[in-house]
Amino acid sequence: MIIAKNRIRLLLSFLILILENLLVFVFLVPQNTELSLVAILVINPLSAFLVLFINLRYDRKDVNSIVSYLSQINGKNNIDLVKSFSGTDPDSDVGGKLNDFTTHLNSVFLDISRSTKKFNLFASDIFFSARHMSGQSIEQSEGMERIYGQVKLFQDSLSRLDRDISEILEQLSQSSHVYKGLAERSSDAAGNLLRLTQDTRSATEAADSGLVSIGQSADVVADLTGAMKNLERSMEHMSDQTSRVGHVIDNLEDIAERTHILATNASIEAARAGKSGQGFAVIASEVRKLSEYSRDSIQEVGLYLKETSQSINENNRYWKNGVERIHKVRNFGDEARSILGEISGKTQKLSDAMKDFQNQFEEQSRIIKENLAVAGRSQDRINGFAESLKEQSSGYEAILKDVRQASKGAEETSRTAQILSQLATYLKVGGKELLYAVKHVRFSKKRLLDQLGRKEERRGLLYNLEVFQGEKFIGHLGDLSLSGLLLYSDFNFELNCEVHAQVVFPLGFTDKSGIDIVFTPRRVEMDGNIYRLGCSMRLEKQDQLSEFSEMLERLTVTDSNELPGSEEIFEAGTPEELSDFEDPDDLELLEEPD
Repeated sequence: MIIAKNRIRLLLSFLILILENLLVFVFLVPQNTELSLVAILVINPLSAFLVLFINLRYDRKDVNSIVSYLSQINGKNNIDLVKSFSGTDPDSDVGGKLNDFTTHLNSVFLDISRSTKKFNLFASDIFFSARHMSGQSIEQSEGMERIYGQVKLFQDSLSRLDRDISEILEQLSQSSHVYKGLAERSSDAAGNLLRLTQDTRSATEAADSGLVSIGQSADVVADLTGAMKNLERSMEHMSDQTSRVGHVIDNLEDIAERTHILATNASIEAARAGKSGQGFAVIASEVRKLSEYSRDSIQEVGLYLKETSQSINENNRYWKNGVERIHKVRNFGDEARSILGEISGKTQKLSDAMKDFQNQFEEQSRIIKENLAVAGRSQDRINGFAESLKEQSSGYEAILKDVRQASKGAEETSRTAQILSQLATYLKVGGKELLYAVKHVRFSKKRLLDQLGRKEERRGLLYNLEVFQGEKFIGHLGDLSLSGLLLYSDFNFELNCEVHAQVVFPLGFTDKSGIDIVFTPRRVEMDGNIYRLGCSMRLEKQDQLSEFSEMLERLTVTDSNELPGSEEIFEAGTPEELSDFEDPDDLELLEEPD
């Protein structure tokens, strides 16, 4: 009630001042204006001083009591001591107002305490993440440079490959012309081969016919050989007969010679006899003539017989030569028949081989045509591949530009990470200053529990976990216990109505995505555009209690009346000193939903 009394006293003081001014205006202003102004300037300050003196006189005891108690609070830095202050006046509500104020201040300092820890931890995470990102960016930049070099080499290889493909296309074009000429020559050769096969077949048939003819000739030669032998024997017999006739003729010639001699002797004797011998002389003359004629005839017969004998001998010699030649012809015929037999067999084999060769040649010709078609298709495909290669080459030029740009981006990212690391050191210093301010103030968690009517202590979350209702995101958790939670949400939920939701774990926390819960909003506060919902909570599945307890142990900040100093949370140091620390879990990854 002290504030109400002070208001009454102030109101009375203002009424007195107003009354004084009215008296001055009523009595002094009409008579003397200057005197009235002087009176106003003098009386009003005196009246105000008098009113202030009276008020201070009455409030001195309460003010002294408040100052004394605030000095005690300031000395101990314990906000919770305000609860024991009630003022000097039994009706005074200064203690109650201070108690309400410090109750709210106690809650704020608890939030600041948790936020300070999270602030320092986040600063550490940001610093290490920035250093890690800077190192990765440098590695990425170096990797991009290596990739750029590899892509450049690959592009050069593609250029060489393009030139090689152009040469291959030229060779394929030449090969296509060669294959076309070869196909034409193969077609002509196939025709010639067909004719040659036919000629070979005809030669085989002719050889077979020749064998038949030679067989028939051999029979004729055999018959002729027999006839020639018979004729040879006849000629030999005639030669013998001629020889005998020659001997007879020789005898006849000898007889004629002797007869001639006798006729001559008879003529001589007849001449000697004279007339008596004339008749005998005539006979002797006739006998001599006859002997001469006989001698001449015998000589002619002998000459003819000699010529005949010579002719028979020559003919006999010719027949012998003919028989020998017939034997040679027969032998030649046998050899020719044997040779023709071999020729016939070989020509038959040659004909068969020519047929096989013709089949193979036709197959080869078909393969050549197929190869020609394949070469054409290959040329088309290689042309397409060459076009694709050119497109890829242009694409690799774009990749080179992108890689170069990515390398520059990695360098810029490294620079940004270094700046972020530097900002993290600034945050570190700011956290130290904030910790220095907070750690000198004592506050009570129990007082907050009593104020909110909570059954157990809530733990502030290191990371404000996401909460989903089905597929719908509904907010983040502020604090959490087995029986309740604080939800920051863009949506206002109806009080005392159960809501089925899922708390999503950070990435890498566990194999499961989250825990199913049922919460019931009990109170709601509007904080800017965000609703702060105080909720009771239970697990929808009791078999998830161990996972929930593990989450409370690993992902919450433990409040204490005495906060550790900044040196305990984040030790100051240069980036070189901190670069040897192990990197913590990446903050951004932990904030993403699974």
